[in-house]
Amino acid sequence: MPGRTPGKFIFGTCVVNTDGYAPSLGQAVGRTLCRMIPCEPFSVLFARDSERAYRLARINR
Repeated sequence: MPGRTPGKFIFGTCVVNTDGYAPSLGQAVGRTLCRMIPCEPFSVLFARDSERAYRLARINR
């Protein structure tokens, strides 16, 4: 299981770059840093009605 998380091992997936090879160190670091970006505030932009958007905004505070 080297280079895989338990979830990736169980489901038989792995991380590859656009060429189909293992990502470089820079790509792996970039991928890890992108996971640290909080995406919850952006969910308000895609809410279907204003009441739902308000509830989402209140939850994220």
